[in-house]
Amino acid sequence: MKAFVHLGYGFDAQKYRERYIAGLVPDVVPYGFHHAEAQGWDLMFSHDIPESPLANWQRRFWIRALGFDLVHAWRNRKAAAAADIVWTMEEIEYLAILFLCAFLPSLRGKKVIAQTVWLFDGWKAKSWLRRRFLLFLLKRASCLTVHSANYLNLPFAPTKLLPFGISTDSFPHSSTMRPLHAPIRILAMGTDPTRDWTTFLDAFGGDDRFEAIGVSKRLTEEMVAPYGNVNIRRNPSMETFRELYRWADFVIVPMLPNLYSGITVALEAVSMGVPVVSAATGGVPTYFEPGEVLYVTAEDPADLRDAVLNCSDEQRRQLVEKAQARFQREDYSSAGMANRYIRLSQELLEWPVGRPTGHGNYPVPQSGRSQ
Repeated sequence: MKAFVHLGYGFDAQKYRERYIAGLVPDVVPYGFHHAEAQGWDLMFSHDIPESPLANWQRRFWIRALGFDLVHAWRNRKAAAAADIVWTMEEIEYLAILFLCAFLPSLRGKKVIAQTVWLFDGWKAKSWLRRRFLLFLLKRASCLTVHSANYLNLPFAPTKLLPFGISTDSFPHSSTMRPLHAPIRILAMGTDPTRDWTTFLDAFGGDDRFEAIGVSKRLTEEMVAPYGNVNIRRNPSMETFRELYRWADFVIVPMLPNLYSGITVALEAVSMGVPVVSAATGGVPTYFEPGEVLYVTAEDPADLRDAVLNCSDEQRRQLVEKAQARFQREDYSSAGMANRYIRLSQELLEWPVGRPTGHGNYPVPQSGRSQ
């Protein structure tokens, strides 16, 4: 079977492979979709067409106007038409494909796995006209998939949970557990707009019981200037990411209330054997139960700080063991995610399914249903 993987401009598979060889990205191709080739699938990836400054401006103009990259999808329309099914990862990709499916005879009726990340987080803030336009496109998706249980049972679109996965080649499983350092080593990462750096700094900044590192473009020098125990790392390589995870006593996922955020960092930390402390919001509770991740109240620096101070070495060990057991059981690797795309594609194409290659019903931890 043949799948066309339509990814955003800047995720050209060949260029991404070069970045992987240079140690700058975690997988050989974006999101580890290459693992599907080992299951006998023929994959084609969207290709970035070199742009003049004017062409780049025009493409970005239409992104702002429509909310998705129609120009990039148009350039890749022939490859999409030649495939049995189209795989995507974000709404900026699949909305453009669905637009073409609505108007191009060569793509009409094409099976599309429409993977949503942020579209519904800000749904109520969109105008009535924009929502009607988006619903017109969403109705053409073969399956609307999500990584967070918070998006299940939407009133306007049928959805299916398709868990995310991270590269266990770049972030290998580790069972090494070292005693707490003094000061306690705190690590937080993430560029999502929902990352709550204010609460993170209020919890640990200026407190000599902690040594903290933040990795984010949104964490500025001005924000950390008052705190001598907080440092920023910019654009780390994959090896530096691994060193940071090995350095940390805790990985913190501070978040403002949201429906989706925090999943990637939590999965990487668990795989690397670091206990995770997360705000009880976003996507993390879909993947881990209380007792596997230490959940705290969002926007509460005292609760976040106390959770770290009151967590013993034995509790840290238990958190990691239980979280890693779920990681292995549910296969939260990028290879596991590729298998889930395969199985769903088989269902959508009504291709006879032999030996299962992925999850069936994708059970959700109970904590994920309550968010």
